[in-house]
Amino acid sequence: MIEYVAVAVVFTSYAFVENHYLAGGLYILDSILFSFTIALATYFKKTIRSDEIASSSSVSFTIKHIAAVFLSFLLGLLWVSNYQIVFFCGVAISCMSLMVAFTIKYEPLKGANNKTGLRGV
Repeated sequence: MIEYVAVAVVFTSYAFVENHYLAGGLYILDSILFSFTIALATYFKKTIRSDEIASSSSVSFTIKHIAAVFLSFLLGLLWVSNYQIVFFCGVAISCMSLMVAFTIKYEPLKGANNKTGLRGV
C-alpha cells in the first residue's frame, strides 16, 4: 500500500516538475520504490500453495506482458500530445492498485501451519 501511495505522489510530481534536479531526485525515489515489487513477489510466494505458484506466476507474467506492450503503445501516443496525461494515467493505475490492495485479508488462514497464518511457509 505504501508503494502505491508513494508512486502516485511521484507520478503526480513528475507531471508538474520543471527543475531537472528535482526530476532526477524523483527518478531515484521511483527506482527505490521499485524494490517494493520484490517484496510483493516474496509475499506472493509465501502466501500461495507451492502447487499453485507455476500457474499463478505464468498468468501474472502474461497479464503484465500484455499490459506492458499495450500501455507502452497507447501512452506513447498520448505523450506526443501531452506528456502530463501519461503521468496522470500512472497515478490512476496506482490508485486502482491501492484499492485492490485493500482487499487483501489479514486474518490467519484456516489450517495454516505457522503463527503468521501464511500458507507454504
